[in-house]
Amino acid sequence: MKRYVSGLTFLVGCIAAWLTLQEDPPLIGFETRQPITLKETYIEQGILWRYDKWGNREQTITVASATQFTDQPDLHMTEISVRSLDDSGQPWTLQAGAGRLQRAQNELQLFDDVAIHAHDDDTTLTTPSLTMLLAEKQARGEDAVTLDTTKSTTTAVGFTLDLQKGQARLLSNVEAVYEN
Repeated sequence: MKRYVSGLTFLVGCIAAWLTLQEDPPLIGFETRQPITLKETYIEQGILWRYDKWGNREQTITVASATQFTDQPDLHMTEISVRSLDDSGQPWTLQAGAGRLQRAQNELQLFDDVAIHAHDDDTTLTTPSLTMLLAEKQARGEDAVTLDTTKSTTTAVGFTLDLQKGQARLLSNVEAVYEN
């Protein structure tokens, strides 16, 4: 056993000498060009209520999590659900896997399988992403969109949505399939 340890010591010594005699051994350095971003606020299972100018609750936004970083004013959220009523009192729900609330612009950008459900007639609009103007209760998107009802499926590219009136406008490449 003593002989094995001596051989191991000799091998380690040779490696150390080889590394010492090499020209300009590589140096490991770390450099940051931007300040490190830290979480300023973190929320789990949060609810954000929005009120109209008369103090009536007009929207409820629930999230699984929300994070605000020290160098960004936006709130990054996951598993988002927005609930509100249109002008006729009919409820609608907007859901997405992720999003970003830009408070200064009063916009909610949603990503990751966005779905809008109108509960009065089981209509669902789906798209990969959209931007919602919260104060105006309007949304718009430039991606592919599918509008499913109980008797038809309509596809298009791009849309505008007036959530107060419950009206969607499909912008291009509109194609509808009706069922009996």
